[in-house]
Amino acid sequence: MKFWNIGGEGQILIGGIAATAVSFIFGRSIPQWVLLSLMAAASIIMAGLYGMIPAVFKAKFKTNETLLTLMFNYIATQLIVMLQNTRSWQDAANNFPKVRMLDFYSRLPRVFGVHIGWIIALVMLVLYYFYIQKTKHGYEIKVIGDSMETARYAGINASKVMIRTMFLSAALCGLAGFLQVAGADGTLSESTAGGVGFTAIMVAWMADMKPVRILIMSAFIAILNRGAGNLQTVYLIPSSFANIMIGIILLFMLGCEFFIKYKVSFSFMSGRKSSAINDKGGRYDYLATVGEIITEKSGNINLGVEGTMYIGAVASLAGAVALVIFSAWNPLKSIFCSIIFGALMIMRLYIAIPGLNPFIYDMCPYIVTSVVIIITSIRKTGKDHIPESLGENYYREER
Repeated sequence: MKFWNIGGEGQILIGGIAATAVSFIFGRSIPQWVLLSLMAAASIIMAGLYGMIPAVFKAKFKTNETLLTLMFNYIATQLIVMLQNTRSWQDAANNFPKVRMLDFYSRLPRVFGVHIGWIIALVMLVLYYFYIQKTKHGYEIKVIGDSMETARYAGINASKVMIRTMFLSAALCGLAGFLQVAGADGTLSESTAGGVGFTAIMVAWMADMKPVRILIMSAFIAILNRGAGNLQTVYLIPSSFANIMIGIILLFMLGCEFFIKYKVSFSFMSGRKSSAINDKGGRYDYLATVGEIITEKSGNINLGVEGTMYIGAVASLAGAVALVIFSAWNPLKSIFCSIIFGALMIMRLYIAIPGLNPFIYDMCPYIVTSVVIIITSIRKTGKDHIPESLGENYYREER
């Protein structure tokens, strides 16, 4: 559907928060199956609503959903940090900043020695297949993904489909959060998502959205991660070896897809000219064209900034990515925006508002960033992002 949900991590955490809250509120006062059902329903609804917010702004104002969902990951993480330091969520025996363990009454039952989350996951995969392949909603998603113009011509309400699909996507992430909290972990923490939200993007990409392939790729990566853990124990090999292998596999798969779908021809070798090669350093234009295709495949934004930040250690992912957008690629504006974002990060350490939880300050830079993204997109709405060279009065004619 050409909608990049990078907020899977945050939606998993919100689902975990909702499930944990229901467990703490009701405890053993209701039957176990009712409690687990309420926990699942709360995680699905809250995560769905949380993920639907970026979709609404994307549909109405063409807000960059990649940045907005990314910011929501950090907000959810900081929310968990705040709950870890909230006395009512801690263990009564100590003041350690950690959410207390769920009662075994709130834990998922086990089948073959493993909690029933794996059965629920398989059922969801089957439902996904029927939803995408056999329903009108699934057909609308595929049409919009293939061509927005075709969808409009067919009378499909793209905004409605986008919001509905994002709600379902986030709801599934919330369900994953419930399964993690009530199943494998038994508690809520910042590592509840454990990178699953980003891994899911990679699995869906390599599986080409096909249910059977998704199951195979998920099992493959899970086995690889599990095997890497055993290698660390038995052969003293770092567990990060699995991440390296997954990255290499993804790199080669993306490379294969590129060479399968695109034919690379060096026209300067055959003496012919091409639109990508001209007399003024044309070979650089050709390389730029290939680079643009690869960039398009990655969602038109570099989400690898976090890795490079480990080298420089001078900024956060949120600031590095968002500031480029805010500054409209202008160096002077970029410096100004960097100062503003840095000031927000520092102010949260020195400003105290009576009655306000101090951990809310850690969310402020990301909340402000999200608000600025929304405001920026609202200002651009109506111009349809037309290049300045075409003039302010140029608008694409709708059919």
